[in-house]
Amino acid sequence: MTAVGPFRFFEFDAATNSVIWEESNGAIHRAAFPGTRGALGTNLTRVRADFDAGELIVGLPNGNSATAELPMPGRSDATALRGRRILYLDQRDWSSVAGARFGVAKVNKETTEAAVRLAELVQAGKLVVPISSGHLTEADALLGKKRQPLASTMLELSRGWQMRHPLNIGKHELAAALGIESSPPARVGDVFTLDSNATFINFPTHPSPLPPPFDEIIPAISAISGTYDTVIDATSAPDGGGQAARLAWARAHEELVQLFAKDKASPDMVRRAALGRLLLDYAEQLVRDRQLDMEFFKEWIPKAHDEVPRMPYFARLWDIQCARLRGRGKWSPNDLVDIHMLAAAAGYADVVVGERRTISDLRTAKRRAPAGAELATSLPDAVALIEAQS
Repeated sequence: MTAVGPFRFFEFDAATNSVIWEESNGAIHRAAFPGTRGALGTNLTRVRADFDAGELIVGLPNGNSATAELPMPGRSDATALRGRRILYLDQRDWSSVAGARFGVAKVNKETTEAAVRLAELVQAGKLVVPISSGHLTEADALLGKKRQPLASTMLELSRGWQMRHPLNIGKHELAAALGIESSPPARVGDVFTLDSNATFINFPTHPSPLPPPFDEIIPAISAISGTYDTVIDATSAPDGGGQAARLAWARAHEELVQLFAKDKASPDMVRRAALGRLLLDYAEQLVRDRQLDMEFFKEWIPKAHDEVPRMPYFARLWDIQCARLRGRGKWSPNDLVDIHMLAAAAGYADVVVGERRTISDLRTAKRRAPAGAELATSLPDAVALIEAQS
């Protein structure tokens, strides 16, 4: 990769509150950053955009550095992913990797070896380990000495790769099935991306006053830095009602379980009710986005039983919801994260690792869904599956 326009790199150093940049002719310049120290508005100690390498290197508060791949003009996410495997980790497994790397938790020998091999595959450019909004949500619960090692591990090994929010993945799948999406059904390069705002449901965008190609690159740098700050410091991003929404979701599903038990609902009735609820949730989003006419959607509903099993994420989500609604266990707010994130990842990644209950549900769902990820319940098994695929 060559220099972008007249620049090869630029760097912000928080210690000196200065900016350094190099032109394509080799000339290096330094200037004071406008304003007082900390004017960049970030916890990061250093931010360097290396256009030759297509990378953003950030200095973390714990002294480590993390590298993120930059979305570069003319290079799609699908192109950047070519020849690489995608492994989606549950938050539990991110914590295991952090424990192995920083010694902040007891991790057995097999898991430690798997964590080392995972990092080697990432550094060799053979593996992508994306983060998601579920990881950011569950990281918020961590306080004290474990938070920084986990944040550092996630940032260093994800290298800027993120999974789009499941709501947007589901909207895309449903819109494609309805024939109202201009693009074809979602592909791996549509789901796992270097777009650093991808974890959000809706992220406001505004036309950039910067000339090309900086109109794309500078906002990407800002977004990556903001995401890093959010992972490192939970207070940097407000909850925005997210926890209340998750609690309401869990209560609503517990009420459904009780209703089905009271009415002695058959498995088919539960399955139909679950599908109707999911479809209505996503259709309402499309209506709000002015992509769908509700009358048109009602006419399509009879086709849903044939169409949904063709959707990698939606088919798995439907099946897991049915399994959980037929059970008698309690629903927790974290179920919302596990079910949606792991179902989305399992539809498009190469390997997904998670807790036994959700992985068991996904294995059952796999029989009625398009081909997707291989599934594991431990980090050593997940890394072994990745190695076998390579």
